[in-house]
Amino acid sequence: MREGIKAHMTGFRAVLIGRRTSRRGPAIRKPWVVSIVGFLLVVLSACEAPIAVLATASAPVIPTSPPTQYSFAGMGFGHGVGLSQYGTKNRADAGMNFAQILDAYYPGTAVGSVADIDPLRVAIRDREYETLGVHGQADVFAAGQLLATVSEAPMAFARSARSLSVVTGSTELCASVDCAGGVSIVPKPGSWFAVGGVPYQHGSLEVRPAADDPAHLLMIVVGIALEDYLLGIAEVPYSWPTAALQTQAVAARSYAVAKTVERRRPGSGWAHPFDLWATTADQVYAGDRHLQVASGNRWVNGVTSTAGKVLTYNGAPVVANYSSSNGGHSEHSENVWSKALPYLRGAPDPFDAAGNPRSSWLRVIDAATMSRYLGRFEDTKVGKVAAITIGTSPAVSGRVDRAPVTITGDGGVKTVTGARFRVVLNDGIRADGGRTDRLLLSTKFVMTPVTSVSPAAG
Repeated sequence: MREGIKAHMTGFRAVLIGRRTSRRGPAIRKPWVVSIVGFLLVVLSACEAPIAVLATASAPVIPTSPPTQYSFAGMGFGHGVGLSQYGTKNRADAGMNFAQILDAYYPGTAVGSVADIDPLRVAIRDREYETLGVHGQADVFAAGQLLATVSEAPMAFARSARSLSVVTGSTELCASVDCAGGVSIVPKPGSWFAVGGVPYQHGSLEVRPAADDPAHLLMIVVGIALEDYLLGIAEVPYSWPTAALQTQAVAARSYAVAKTVERRRPGSGWAHPFDLWATTADQVYAGDRHLQVASGNRWVNGVTSTAGKVLTYNGAPVVANYSSSNGGHSEHSENVWSKALPYLRGAPDPFDAAGNPRSSWLRVIDAATMSRYLGRFEDTKVGKVAAITIGTSPAVSGRVDRAPVTITGDGGVKTVTGARFRVVLNDGIRADGGRTDRLLLSTKFVMTPVTSVSPAAG
């Protein structure tokens, strides 16, 4: 998984830490008189369950002068684990080759060769409605039947009441066939398809209802050879130095192989009908868009000159995580996710800053907006926010992913992780129409509450 130059994000799972205090008064015992109240207290003092039910949270302490805004001074863009893409560019500019750059970001690994891997399945869209264009000819199948052969025509896909609607021209292809299980579009030799203006010249396309949201359609490019998939990775500018492009190619290939092998393993828990997302949830895959760019041949060279090469640790391909920028210091994997990996260790990175527009950044959120953003989710909803404090983080780079963030308001107190806090704020910023330049770009930030002070009279 990566987060970076193209920015998604992507989200982290929050850990909600509830704080509750119970209060128990002394039991009232008199051998000759037991009032009703006294009787109840005696019963409750002997029974833990009712006490737990009656326990209440202590009232929030509201500052006399709550902050009017919150300032976030941050560094870097993305999770900061593994390779920094800007650091890679600057190392290449300094004369390092791809093997030296990879060794710097993934200590203890070696460059090896990948074993054969079955063609990949990559999810490229998850939407309510989608269109595609067929360039040449393509057969359309559903429920084991050939529905039509489409020639140089657009196709429209949408959910119908119990199935799929597939329309080409004025013809509904699923009128007499149950397409609930999805349809396949298989280009004939020399033909291809385009989705959202992006050309796909390798593999065929499956369109099916999304399992986690039946109102959405999931579009999956299937049957892509590994090296053809690598040609479609669109993670860094093609104008970057050759060594940087080669480094990115090896890291992306390693990530794809390791993740695919892991997810295809029985009992892995991966329940999706594909291997990889085409977004920053995994890696940005843009089909054959590189063919539309003048410098696209430079990326092709970066891929072909490293064909089959992957990073290995103890002989196995590694999950070579990377992000746009680490803000000058990478992070241990377990401080961002959960598993400690020996080749994903945090370290200072003096090459990250040069020419990097997001090496450092500043965001300011006023108190009313902060209350509104946090009020969108139950785990951060506290009414009018009066105070926010960030506790100690185990991170070696200054990131707050696993730090407790305590939010106090007139409606109570909530505590979430720093990772969850960032996700909630970014969700609110996006809901307001904010783009990348308004987001909290990483969890490597220092938050400062700012309280306006009226000037002294006279």
